[in-house]
Amino acid sequence: MSSFGALTTALSGLLTHRRALDVVGHNIANVDTAGYSRRRADLTATGQSVVPALWARSTSTGNGVAVEGITRIRDEFLERQAYSAHGAASRLRVEAQQLGRIEQTLPEPSDVGLAAQLNDFWAGWDDVANNPGSMAGRIAVLQHGATVASSLNRVDAELRDLRSSALGELESLIAEVNSMAANIAELNGAVSRAVAAGLDPHDLSDQRDELVLQLSKKIGIETRPGEHGTVDVLLGGSSLVRGTKAQALQVTEPEPLGPPHAGTGLDRVEVQWAIDGYPASVRSGEAAGLLETLNEHVPRAIGELDAVAAAMVATVNALHSAGQGLDPVADVNLTFWDPAGTTAATIRISADVEGQPSRIAAAAAGAGALDASVAQQIAQLFADPAGPNAAYETMIGRLAVQTQSTARRSDIQQDVALRADDQRLSVSGVNLDEELTALIASQRAYEASARLMTAVDEALDTLVNRTGLVGR
Repeated sequence: MSSFGALTTALSGLLTHRRALDVVGHNIANVDTAGYSRRRADLTATGQSVVPALWARSTSTGNGVAVEGITRIRDEFLERQAYSAHGAASRLRVEAQQLGRIEQTLPEPSDVGLAAQLNDFWAGWDDVANNPGSMAGRIAVLQHGATVASSLNRVDAELRDLRSSALGELESLIAEVNSMAANIAELNGAVSRAVAAGLDPHDLSDQRDELVLQLSKKIGIETRPGEHGTVDVLLGGSSLVRGTKAQALQVTEPEPLGPPHAGTGLDRVEVQWAIDGYPASVRSGEAAGLLETLNEHVPRAIGELDAVAAAMVATVNALHSAGQGLDPVADVNLTFWDPAGTTAATIRISADVEGQPSRIAAAAAGAGALDASVAQQIAQLFADPAGPNAAYETMIGRLAVQTQSTARRSDIQQDVALRADDQRLSVSGVNLDEELTALIASQRAYEASARLMTAVDEALDTLVNRTGLVGR
């Protein structure tokens, strides 16, 4: 072996461990960088020559060390698990928020809520029954009725405004999803070119995978490895991103909602592939939560509110039209509510009695003007198991249970997502204690290689300057 071979070995140690120090330094510098995956320098021994020679053979014990490559530490299973957990957590979080907003349109229990206004309405009929000749009680009934109608109109309008707002959020979200998918495809291209050129694509891969994680929160996705370091992103089994190509999505309202929400007059909202208009399968992420709000939660609330209005019209009108007002001839066959106003959006006081309290039918047809049997029957509707109060209580109870249940499930799923992140980061995240250990090991190896080079240099100096011989 040539005396200069040891210098080559020492030099390989210096160069290799300096690069290992660079890798450790890069990890430490990015300890707080979102989406960064720690790197590891993979070292390999550089062996002696195995080429046979005719008159001699190599006596070298090896040629030192080299960096075989830089590995980006990630666990693909844990990454996919995190995508799934975050998608489910985002869906439940959005649903809980939207259900909370629906609840805010119906502040119950409250002194100013619809339940209190219904109770005032029935109590007004009680007052009329107690003093059927008094105009004050009849005026109060009309005022309370107008207040109930106004509240039903207001809540219906607020629910429809909430739906419009959610639809706008979904459209903005899908536009953001399209932009993120295009960026992922662009980064895939950059990674592929870097791999083909033999360059280190890890920082580009980190940027891309962080985008994929954020995309999983927006809309439920899956991933699979592509060629040359790329990642394919799937939505419901179809490719949202494949290699360097991304497909766009769009929000449409293709048809009216079917049963049980057909009577609300709302259209079904759908996310489609822009290229062919085929429905995209959106089952998790914020987009799924907004779709559930648009196609289920808001329509159900509007439908149940319409049922309250319909019960008001059906029950009160049935009794009122069979009675008579103070004029036993003119004030007969009168409705209290507009018969066409069977929805929360359109319910109003009938023109038969609006502004005419004397026409309030408190007495039975053919009875005396001071008879109060009809007023008493209407006042008792507050306890009717098929009446408007029962319908409204059922609506509020169901909404409260659903909101509370969804919020609880959201909290649980958020914890699951945090645990998934902890597991993922335990593999790919930078641990400063581990990096300091690696730093010390590389530093000592670098120092030892430098000391080896010094020792070999001193030996060669002795050989050259004292004996005049080199490499015998």
